[in-house]
Amino acid sequence: MEVTCRLLLLLLCLVASITDAKQHHHRQHNRRSHLQNEREKLNVLFLISDDLRAEVKPFHDQDQRPWLYDGIKTPNLERLASKSFVFKKAYTQAPRCNPSRTSFLTGRRPDTTKVFNNGVFFRDSSEGHLVTLPEFFKHKGYHTRSIGKVFHAESSLYNDAEFSWSDGFEAYSADGVNDKHDHSFYVVSEKEATDHPFGDLNSKNYAVKQLQEYNKHYKNHGQHFFLAVGLKKPHLPFTVPDKHVNQYSLDDIGLAKNPHPANGTNIIAWPAAGEFVHYKDIEHYFKVNEYHMNSSMPDDVAKHLRKAYYGCVSFVDDLFGEIMKEMDDLNLWEDTVVVFMSDHGYHLGEGGVWGKNTIWEESLHVPLMVRIPGKSTAESEKLVELVDVYPTLVEAAGFGSIPVCPENGSDKKKLCTEGSSLMPLIEEKNATWKDSVFSQSVYPLYEGEIKYSGHTVRTGKHRYTEWVPFDGSLPHRWNELVFSELFDLENDPYQMSNKVNASEYKDVVEDMKQKLHSGWRASHPSL
Repeated sequence: MEVTCRLLLLLLCLVASITDAKQHHHRQHNRRSHLQNEREKLNVLFLISDDLRAEVKPFHDQDQRPWLYDGIKTPNLERLASKSFVFKKAYTQAPRCNPSRTSFLTGRRPDTTKVFNNGVFFRDSSEGHLVTLPEFFKHKGYHTRSIGKVFHAESSLYNDAEFSWSDGFEAYSADGVNDKHDHSFYVVSEKEATDHPFGDLNSKNYAVKQLQEYNKHYKNHGQHFFLAVGLKKPHLPFTVPDKHVNQYSLDDIGLAKNPHPANGTNIIAWPAAGEFVHYKDIEHYFKVNEYHMNSSMPDDVAKHLRKAYYGCVSFVDDLFGEIMKEMDDLNLWEDTVVVFMSDHGYHLGEGGVWGKNTIWEESLHVPLMVRIPGKSTAESEKLVELVDVYPTLVEAAGFGSIPVCPENGSDKKKLCTEGSSLMPLIEEKNATWKDSVFSQSVYPLYEGEIKYSGHTVRTGKHRYTEWVPFDGSLPHRWNELVFSELFDLENDPYQMSNKVNASEYKDVVEDMKQKLHSGWRASHPSL
């Protein structure tokens, strides 16, 4: 009996031991599976430049965008483009910093965010809780970090620190050399730049340090990052290191080929000088009326401004190049989705405009490139929008698709998008796709109550725009049209001739009007 009990006890211990071993193996397997699953997810490096029109050669096209400068020097961004999917026809939803950034960081359009100007925070203006792009990744366990100008903000509140970022953010720091910020452009010596560093240089240094920290502490533990780096150049003032601006000869810098607005343009669509009016070296050229700026500014001043802008573009290229070199050194490219873009375009005298804020091509067209490990590189001529970036990064990082917002109450649904993931185009560049893109702006831009809103739709051949009275409600007041524009972009890429009243374009106007009034949902590829 005693022997039988001992044998039974031994058998029970053996069974327990085997069970423990199986459970341990199962736990180890689950842990390895979890880590493997996590490793299949990808980091995100989100690179943003402020006020950068598509002055990178892969985006140049003399037939469609002849205002871009062939002599631009951007070797680092060209290298990134050679490894990326380049979207040559990308458009912002709004030609101003805050409305645009709010749109692409929430995946919603301005009519939903209710952010039409710079002095509004989307958490105050929109209904419900909009899940931002970094907030999505934060909820998925990513370490999210903001460096420089990402949201249009210089405080933790308006940078959405509470919801979007894991441990606060490195705010954009003002240029140490900007004691001369009362001038629109200023060339900085190497010594001066060393003694008083550029804010963007600080942002680049923070970004490099953050990549090093990730590689040292997180990479081998299944922790991923969403790192957003926003450089403020080439935003005014065009303060630029001498080594970058000296790459350009004033003799090679041309003037705008279309220095005046199109016939029939209304003053509310033509914010001719914008921020330039605040700089002492420029203001006396348009004291009588800012809309006369192009006819009163000397050609040599215009050339110096353009040269300084191009120098700022090369400066930004250099800084992003150093971040990319760190990616090389740390061998992070195969673990990371990289996107490069601008918040909107910019006029350098084209259409009689200096600055942004128009709903014309120069101000709405932006550079956009996306690099995804394992995906082929290509260039696409399909029309895409910055609101498409959010769902694209979610899918590219390994989290599948997110739903399109419902037509009614879209601003109350926590996680949805008003854009379209670009992954179908990245997988097959001739995939079925939207045939129209949409943007909007308001008037006045800088002060006082908003009186009018401008709405524009762009197809492969035309751009059609309507300005209507604004009251913030939907639907828009289409039946109270103030004025409209139609541009034949195939034959008139400079947009010098408004064809809206031309009899030969009557059918085009009717078709474009229908597209505009039907809105983005009618052109969405999955609706």
